[in-house]
Formats: sequence, structure tokens, C-alpha cells
Amino acid sequence: MVEKFAEVASLRELLYTGSGDAPLRLVRARWLLEHFQAAGNEKERLGSRRELEKAYGDAPYACGAMLDRILAELASSQYAGARREGWATAQKRKPLPVPIAFPSAAAISYMHLDASHPDPNGRCLRELWLPFVEWYYSERVRQLLHCAEIEGREARVEDEAGELLSDDAVRSSADFGIFIDHASVVGAADDAALRKQGLDGLGVIFSHPAIASLLSTRAPAGAAVDGGFEDRGWLLATLMKRPEVILDLGRFTIDMACIGPPRALRIGGKPFADRSVSELAKQGSYIDPQEAGVRGTLSVTGRCAPLSPESFDALLESKRFSISADVATVAQLYREVVIAYLGSAKKLAFEQLEWSSEDYSDLGKALRHCGALETLILDCMGMQEADMAAAFKGLSLPTLTTLEVKVCTSLLSLADLSAFTTLRTLYVGRCTSLIALSNLSALTALQMIDLSGCSQLKSLPSLKAQCPARKATHSRADTGCSVCV
Repeated sequence: MVEKFAEVASLRELLYTGSGDAPLRLVRARWLLEHFQAAGNEKERLGSRRELEKAYGDAPYACGAMLDRILAELASSQYAGARREGWATAQKRKPLPVPIAFPSAAAISYMHLDASHPDPNGRCLRELWLPFVEWYYSERVRQLLHCAEIEGREARVEDEAGELLSDDAVRSSADFGIFIDHASVVGAADDAALRKQGLDGLGVIFSHPAIASLLSTRAPAGAAVDGGFEDRGWLLATLMKRPEVILDLGRFTIDMACIGPPRALRIGGKPFADRSVSELAKQGSYIDPQEAGVRGTLSVTGRCAPLSPESFDALLESKRFSISADVATVAQLYREVVIAYLGSAKKLAFEQLEWSSEDYSDLGKALRHCGALETLILDCMGMQEADMAAAFKGLSLPTLTTLEVKVCTSLLSLADLSAFTTLRTLYVGRCTSLIALSNLSALTALQMIDLSGCSQLKSLPSLKAQCPARKATHSRADTGCSVCV
């Protein structure tokens, strides 16, 4: 069931040790920054999970109270134990929770640079990841200081007792966990059974809607790799998540982070450990969802069409894996997630996506797995007649009741919809180039058609003859046509 990939209980099973090792562990962002910026560690690379545990024990990892906090925050999307000043009544002041704009757990998806070690010289870590992690951490600090400054004064949030958070409390609350495969999952030579448990849980980590997906879409300058970082697909990352929690780490630069509010501080101006919490807050730019700062620039709003398991298997044949045995694992992982997600989805919406004709064909193949789909929305898509036909060719959606095709301004006519015999509502709005509808005579369950804004439509369908028990009314205004059956 799809709940497995969306519930915090599934994460708890993977991240808690119980009577032995946890299948997966999250690396602490604060440890990464403090450790790799410390004197003497300038050339150190990020070791494997067993190497880190042997050298540093639990210090690199989120565990105990921190892990409890992370899971609570993923469940609520609010900072645990933090409140900000709210509205006042005659009796008392009502504190408000602090919503989280930067999730308390994140997963980095990246290409391994070498079969012997994913980042053999630590260049991905130092040149790409650490500056980004410091920015992300700073944004979390900024939220805890309530956007750093209001009217020239700091507006730090309070704990549950009504006391202002101390600097140490801010630093602890801002810390977050990061999944980095080789540091989070044990190697096959270390513990094959535990590694299999970890690999089986990757679908939860990468597709969980509350976990941020960090897409490392470029290699360090001059690094020799087979194939481009940008040719990734990011299929699990984009399947179940909101765009604001899918961030293109590869596009992040320190210069970008400096273009923010007045008095912004430059990341790297001094070591992370030497920054005060007020200084860290000035390395961020987020204010609210409308003024999202750097987050708005990095959010991945475009996505490819979902792939069916069969299409994904074909895609894998063109990819190179550092560990060849992982091909079957990845294929099974995707199959499990996509079948659970598509098979239980009651509503799918695709909006403002620049798709190729191949994407629409892929959509049609994926829709064949949507046995429970009731509503399908295509909004502001640049599709033409051939694209829509490719998506709907040979397709039968036995539970579909609502189809919305909105603001598809290149569309001249609708595809054949005769297989959608359970369709009750057809909304084709503001498709300003539409001049003809397909034959709707097979749609005996149809109750309503809305053609608002289709100003070029030359004729209206008449359903009265085929459905004499129902009454049809047609109207046409300057803005277009509408039909109510």
C-alpha cells in the first residue's frame, strides 16, 4: 500500500536500532559542517558507515532525542517544542506553532564518481554539498529567529514554557538529518543481511513526501564521469512530493545565497562553528512561501511523466551502475513504489509542464496502472492532438469520473474518449485553439460538460438524442461555450 511510503511509522522502523543495527542512519548536518571544516580535516573524505561508526561512534548520526525530534517534525511539519508570539486575548496570549519550510530530514541523490568510492577525493562533499548544507541549516536557524529581524529587533521563538530559545537550543533545533547512501547504509561486505534491509527501505527514504530530496545534478568542475549528472530522471524523488521539498542542489552557489535581504552574510566568510546564531540567520533568505528566497530558485517545478515499471526497466538498460547487482534492486524498488502509488491514486494532476511527445506516451503507459483513478487533470500543458492521442490510445480507466483539460492553448481537438465510459464530468476550459470535440456518444454516464473559454469551438455536442432521458441546454457567450446535460 502507498501508506508505507508516506507514514512516519515506516521511517521509524528503518531508523531505530531496536535490538541491533538500524537498517538506515541519517548523518547530522551540524556534524558534517563542524567536522569537515575543522583544522586537520581539510582533505578527509566522507567514509563509509562502518568507518564512521568505528572512528566516531554515534557522533555523526541522528539518534536518541534528535531522532525523536526529527520524526515528530516530519509528522507535524512544525518545529518541536518551539512557539512564536501569537494573537492576544483579554485573558492570555495564544502562542502559535512554527511551521517548517525546510524539512528536518533530507536525502541526497547523486552519481558516484568512482566504483571504489562514490566521492574518492571528497570533492562533491566540499565543493557542492557542504556550502548547500550550511545554507539549508542557516535557513532553519532563520525560521527559529522568526525571519531573523522584525523592525530591527530579533524575534526569537519560545519553548513550550514561554522562555526564549537559547543559542544552544536554536543550534540543536536547527540541526537536521541527511541520508547519504554510503554513509547511511552498510556495505555488503560488512553485513549483507543488514544492507539488504537498508536497500529495501530506500523507497521510503526517497519517496516519503515529508523528506526533502536534494538532487546533486552536477559534478565538481573537471571531474571525469561517464555520462552527465543532469541525465538522472529523479523518478522516486518527484513522484509523491511537493515541488518546494525537491531542491536542485547542483544549481546552488554561494554567490546565489548572498543575493538576499539586506545585511546578508556570505557563507564561508568564517567557519560554521564560529558563526553566532544571528549570523547564521543572515546567511538565509526565506520569509514565507511567497517570498521563498533561494528556496524558490532551487525548487524543482518541472518533472517528467511518471514511468511505468516496464518503461523504467528499459531506461535502466541505458544506465551505468558502479555495482552491477544494484540494477535489479533499483528496478524492484521502483516497481514497488510506483505500483503502490499509481494503483491507489484517486487523483492525478499535471500542471505547467513542458513535455515531449515521448512524455505523453509514457504517461499513457503509466495510467494503465491507475486502477483507482477518479480524477485526471491536465492544466496549462503544451500538448497537441497527437500528444493527447498518444496518452489516451488504448487506455481504459474503469473508475474515472472527472477529466479536466485546462488552458491547453495548442490543442485543436480532443482525443478519442469513448473508452472512458464511467466519465461523469468533462471540463475543457480556456483551450482557446480548440475547434472540435471528439464523438462523445459512448459516454453514457456523462452528467456535465463545461467548455468555458473555448472561443474557437465551431459546434457543440448534442447529447439529447443519444440520452433522451436527460435534458441538454447549450449557451454561448463571447468567452466561449458551455454545455450542461
